Amino acid sequence: MKKIIYITSFISILFYTGCNAPSNPTEEVITLGGSDKIDTLNENNLDLKEVLEATKWKEIIIDLDKFYPTVISTLEKSYLIDMSFENGKLTAYADCQKLTAKYKIDKKEISFSRISYTPAIELASCQESKDADQAVNQFLSNTFEASKIQKDEIIFYSDNFETEIRLKQ
Repeated sequence: MKKIIYITSFISILFYTGCNAPSNPTEEVITLGGSDKIDTLNENNLDLKEVLEATKWKEIIIDLDKFYPTVISTLEKSYLIDMSFENGKLTAYADCQKLTAKYKIDKKEISFSRISYTPAIELASCQESKDADQAVNQFLSNTFEASKIQKDEIIFYSDNFETEIRLKQ
C-alpha cells in the first residue's frame, strides 16, 4: 500500500511541475554582458558588424611577413592599437599614427577603401608599438573573411596570403 501512495505522489508531483513549466522554453534570452549592442545573440551566430561596432579593439595579432612573398615566416606578433568601427568608418591609432578607412561588410567578409594614414597629432600622448601601424595597414589593404567571431575576439582569414589576423579587446 505504501508503494502505491509513493508512486501516486511521485506521478502527481511530475504532473504538477510539468504543467507549471514555462509554455515556451525557447523564449529564454542569452545575455553576454558588457555591451548594449550585443545582448540577445547566441555566441555561435554573432553578427560581424554588431560585434565590430560594439567595442574598441585594443590588440591586433598578425604575421606581417606573410604579406611579403620573399620572406618565409610563421611568427605572429601582437601589436597594441586603439581601433573602432562606426557607421562604415574605421578609425585606428597605432604607433602614433592615425589610420582611417571606409569599410563594407558582406555577410562575414570585410573590405576597406579610402584609406588615410596621418600622424596622430590630436593625441596629447601616443602609445608606441613598433610596426603596429603597418599591421593595421595590412589589415586595411586587403579583404578578409571572419572565420571566428566572439564577443572579445575576431579571427579574420585571407585566402590570398593564407594567413590570419586576430583583433582582441
